[in-house]
Amino acid sequence: MKLIHSFLTNTVDSTNINQVINAKNWGDTPNKKRVYWYCWAWSFLSASKHSNQFELYTDSIGADILCGAFKIPYSKVNLLFDNLDRKYMYLGKIKTYSEQTEPFLHIDGDVVFRDYFPSSLPNLYGQHYSCWLYSLYQNALILLFNNNFEGVPEEFKQLNILNMKKSDFSYLNAGVFGGTDLKLIKECADKTLLFFENDVNKKMLDDLFDNFPVLTFYADNSKSSIFTQTAMFSLFEEFLPVLLYKQKYKGLDGLKTVLSNNFEEDFTGEMHSIKSSELKYVHLMDLKRLEDEEAMSYRRRFIKKFREEYPEWADRIDKYLS
Repeated sequence: MKLIHSFLTNTVDSTNINQVINAKNWGDTPNKKRVYWYCWAWSFLSASKHSNQFELYTDSIGADILCGAFKIPYSKVNLLFDNLDRKYMYLGKIKTYSEQTEPFLHIDGDVVFRDYFPSSLPNLYGQHYSCWLYSLYQNALILLFNNNFEGVPEEFKQLNILNMKKSDFSYLNAGVFGGTDLKLIKECADKTLLFFENDVNKKMLDDLFDNFPVLTFYADNSKSSIFTQTAMFSLFEEFLPVLLYKQKYKGLDGLKTVLSNNFEEDFTGEMHSIKSSELKYVHLMDLKRLEDEEAMSYRRRFIKKFREEYPEWADRIDKYLS
């Protein structure tokens, strides 16, 4: 099975490795920095046990960090991102999807397979199938329809969001994403790139990301740019594939996930936590950045466990952190 990490160093405009390492994190605290880089290494170390084909898609600085400084032994490094627009932090991941010519599984850098790992790939594979974030996609679609964007996918134009039920906003979380239906995956990726690389759209998106907070249960005005960007890209990366899949296959047969067993159930955060614990599957998501005691305690346990299991890797990463 072909496994993939994608890494775009879009945080700072610098070629200084130490500077980039210490800027690329989920927050300014030492533990957040450690969790960020420990998780990248652990993600590779856990999944590479199941395949010797694990490729990295990145830019030159990313390769210098992950393969040079941290010495993560990817089977192949693809320098695909040097000319990408660094303002869009998810663009590298989409570009990676569009380049694939064989079945693959893309794994986010905050995902660790501590026990469970899929033995094979279906038509389309993701972390979980849910309508959990339906309000996010409602807001993102409203933004899409209320601006004069070019290259909006026909699948979106055909939606009547005022008459859509909660279940109509079902999406496929892309903490892990891939499958064997490369034609469908490439179609989604190409539609996304067509939209976000459009010069007219770029200007409007810049204004949108700077000025419009997406009102979801986890967004706040001080981080509106990040969360609005997340919402817009998620609409294309996680919602669009489900629309195309239902159109092509007239249902959900052949779509599988790590955590969802019954696609008729309303998948919730509690179910996510229970299934993740059962499978020892880690997707840090909000735990990597939140400031409540539960999240901070989780990060401390995460760091402790990684140091116990991979002390030499922890030492290698720690010497770059300031």
